[in-house]
Amino acid sequence: MNKRNRYEVHEIGSRRRRIAPALIIAGLVCAGSTLGAGTTLAASAAFQADGNSKALVAQGDVQAAWQEAVARNTEALPPGQTLPGDAPRIFTQPEPEAANYYEAGLFDTIVRQYVRCSWLSVDAGRTPLAKTGAWKAEAAQHLDAFADALPSESLDGFSAYQDSLALEAQKQGVRPSTLEYETDCVPMEAE
Repeated sequence: MNKRNRYEVHEIGSRRRRIAPALIIAGLVCAGSTLGAGTTLAASAAFQADGNSKALVAQGDVQAAWQEAVARNTEALPPGQTLPGDAPRIFTQPEPEAANYYEAGLFDTIVRQYVRCSWLSVDAGRTPLAKTGAWKAEAAQHLDAFADALPSESLDGFSAYQDSLALEAQKQGVRPSTLEYETDCVPMEAE
């Protein structure tokens, strides 16, 4: 693939992976802030017409919904790291006049993923904090507690994803947190 489009190509070990940022974020909902498949990010008018009572956020309200989700976040971040002030580009649509809607809870899910990525960056050795054992231990505590904060319907998906990460990491000879960081977080950092 010579030209870049909305897909990013990342090197992980000796394997090349094509990751669509939209699929990453969509997967967060499915697997409780992890990669997965099967969740539709944008809701259409038909979604509402089907009787789904979940609150939806219109395209024009994305920035406000993002800022509210950031303000609601109570999870600690490593020193020197902050959540983005602007909504991630996943919410930037090529056709701004299109009637796009998002489940309101999606914004909190993405905030949780940013927090997880911040601790994964420490655990994977990607920040200066990683050089101290105390911060690596702190990161491990936050990452271990992550599943406890997930909605119960997300636990099975999260556990399955963690299991698949562990198997793939073993094949590649890397730590699972390093693989998760490279797969889930590096594309988010490019924003």
